[in-house]
Amino acid sequence: MDQYKRALHVLNNAGWNPIEEDTMLVRVADEPGAIAHLAKRLRDSDLHIRSMRVVQHHGDWGAIAVSADPIEKARDLVKDELFSIAPAV
Repeated sequence: MDQYKRALHVLNNAGWNPIEEDTMLVRVADEPGAIAHLAKRLRDSDLHIRSMRVVQHHGDWGAIAVSADPIEKARDLVKDELFSIAPAV
């Protein structure tokens, strides 16, 4: 059993309900409204935002972890601002 599956098993046995989701890491400018602008772009493209989390702030930019459905369409929409893709296992 790999570490990921073991972690899910341990969490489930402890009464937690872990959630798996495909995410992408998007670079945004550190300025008012930048995250709202990203959310609006996704919404205007008929994408369902499952979650958005600020994961890093560095000077004049930040990294936002975004999960959206369908993820492939979301990746294509923000491909110029994409850091990496972290698929669920």
